[in-house]
Amino acid sequence: MGSLYWRSPLPPLLGAALLLGMGIWLVFLYRRYRVQHSLRRTAALMLPKTAAALLVMLAYFDPVWKIVRDPDATQKVAVLIDNSSSMQVPDAKEGGRAVRAAQLLDEMKGSLGRVITCDTYEFDQEVKPYAGAAPPAGEIRETDLGICLATMADKPDIAKYLGVVVVTDGGDELIQNMRLPGVPVYVAGVGSDPAGWDDLAIASLDAPAIVEPLSRFTVAGEIVTRQATGRLTPSQAQAQAVLEEHADNAWLVRATAPIDLRLERQRVELNVESPADRGIRDYRLRVEPLAGELSALNNVRAFAVEIGKDKLPVLLFAQEVGWDFSSVRRELARDPALALTTLFRISEERFVVQDNRQEGDQVLEAGFPTETKVLDLYQCIILGSFPAPQWQPAQMQALLEYVRQGGAVIFLGGKSSYAQGGYGGTALEPLFPWRLEGAGRELRTGPFAVNVPVAAMSHRIVAEMVTSLARDSKPTIESLNPSGSLRAGAVALLEAGAGGGSAPVVALQRYGQGSCLALATDTLWKWTRASQPLSAAFSHFWRQAVRNVSQWQEGERFLSVRWDQPHYRPGERATATIGVAGRYGTGQVHLKAALVVGRASPHDVLARGDARPMEREQAEPLEVAGVLGSDREFTANMIFRQRGTYVFDLQAFVGEKPLESYEKTLRVGPTLTEGAKLEVDHAFLDYLATQSGGAYFREGDFGRLAETLRSRVVEQAVTIDMPLVQHNYVYLVALLLILAAEWTLRRKMNLF
Repeated sequence: MGSLYWRSPLPPLLGAALLLGMGIWLVFLYRRYRVQHSLRRTAALMLPKTAAALLVMLAYFDPVWKIVRDPDATQKVAVLIDNSSSMQVPDAKEGGRAVRAAQLLDEMKGSLGRVITCDTYEFDQEVKPYAGAAPPAGEIRETDLGICLATMADKPDIAKYLGVVVVTDGGDELIQNMRLPGVPVYVAGVGSDPAGWDDLAIASLDAPAIVEPLSRFTVAGEIVTRQATGRLTPSQAQAQAVLEEHADNAWLVRATAPIDLRLERQRVELNVESPADRGIRDYRLRVEPLAGELSALNNVRAFAVEIGKDKLPVLLFAQEVGWDFSSVRRELARDPALALTTLFRISEERFVVQDNRQEGDQVLEAGFPTETKVLDLYQCIILGSFPAPQWQPAQMQALLEYVRQGGAVIFLGGKSSYAQGGYGGTALEPLFPWRLEGAGRELRTGPFAVNVPVAAMSHRIVAEMVTSLARDSKPTIESLNPSGSLRAGAVALLEAGAGGGSAPVVALQRYGQGSCLALATDTLWKWTRASQPLSAAFSHFWRQAVRNVSQWQEGERFLSVRWDQPHYRPGERATATIGVAGRYGTGQVHLKAALVVGRASPHDVLARGDARPMEREQAEPLEVAGVLGSDREFTANMIFRQRGTYVFDLQAFVGEKPLESYEKTLRVGPTLTEGAKLEVDHAFLDYLATQSGGAYFREGDFGRLAETLRSRVVEQAVTIDMPLVQHNYVYLVALLLILAAEWTLRRKMNLF
């Protein structure tokens, strides 16, 4: 198909004047010929001149013939239909999600017609040809959206598709570092508004990943009760949350807690004692389904707990409990690698010890220890803000000696810290990384813009904070402890703009064999409520601060190992950084590493009662490479290609003599069981689509998807502009023929 348009460089008025002038000239010429010749001869003379004049005018107006050609072949899209168990949930009166997804697919195919054809697949943990059949009763099909998108990305013919359409209710957890196809991904989210459900669900679970043998630990769950239509018919106003452990090929009840079904949201806590044997144990928290409930998939949360790995002991002490103290405590309590002991005063002579208890910590019930040997139970001590007169001289001396001998201490800021708390001239003053001389006597209030100094951006404590802070437009704090200059050897890790200059907010220094970290604010906790990037920055800071000031790493006496992530999913790459303690010459220490792959289902499969033992395969040797510039640090990289249990085995040798060994069991797979979160995460699916250049459509807007795909076809249509004056010399030949005809005619008429 085509159309004609004019591409004249002349303004409209000038073009009209030119046409008028040409018409006047032709009329004048006609009258002149008519006086001298007959009508027939006049017409013969005027015809070629008129044709030539029209061709000249045509050249001025430059006509262009626009041709639009559709793509040569019919376009294709790859359609992935989610066929996991959560898609069978009947969350709307029109039927289950899978039924509505099939209807949407048929409507889309009808709208696309013959312009675009669909290659249809279904997926759960893998991509398969579309069959449309529901899973057999009792079978659980789990979702692995990340692996399925990576499978499409690896298709050799993926470039022939106009795009990939994913019809899904999303996964149960967010996917990071996902590998997407090289074509746009269009996502259609299938799922109704949870406000219209009748459902009982475990909304979240908080459990430690690592505990000591024969120690008690707490599992907390948040229970949500939805009563949209009142169809839930519990036999009584209470139900039970049950904590079970998988042992001897069976689920054994370890603890129970009541649930009040009259509450929309409630928190339940269950305490259980860990077994004596080391290794990974599988647990699950479940709530019995109720009659009329939407689905039982979200009534179970399975999790794994590792028994027997040493944890970093931390003491958190304050004379008064405030928001800053509580936020730090809450953050550190969530860290599975820490054994946090909390000590605070509730009256003049009474103190409370909470969280993890250790043998020999009974003296804490009388307050902060006065002996270094008690402080040595902890590798890091965090002190709240309280004035110096509340210290006993023996307590100050014990803390000073503790740091001098290799301990680590972190000071929290506030109105009773540093110079503002009267610490000038005390035994603890040398532990502060800044001088107190010249510091103001009052805590300053903000806001104060904060940033990581360029010199500290690579420091482990704040390296991960840099990215999070960059995602927030204006990170600030609302209080600042005035301080003097930094001591020699101290380094500022976080600074704030104040008084036209910069002041340290977080600073670190060495003292003796130990380390001291100080915070000059008591409002850093507000980041947890300000925005997601600042909340992540707060979490990164505290988890890394405790580890780095105490110089603690996972491992044994001579070997220490640092993993780049706490958990891994299929397809992800893991890096283990290995440190070797001791004095050895270059090349004396040799490391051998291997990855033993087990095909046993991880804990999310065990949640359904699958008790198959782990099948060990041949170990895969790993390459251990030295870190440039260090003789005692090495790295090992590995890729987890599928779900399962992996064992990382490391052996260290000095010459031919074994030095030490290290072993870590890794569970690779999702952290949530299928259907644990039935709510559609619209924000994540929208992010997933836009990352690939596609778009996201909610269930009610699914009709717009066909229009979007058809517009892509129009974008790919080929448009050709063909200037008629320049096309194949037709214009030039016509003009020459007209001039030749006029010359011949005038010659026959003997006019020259």
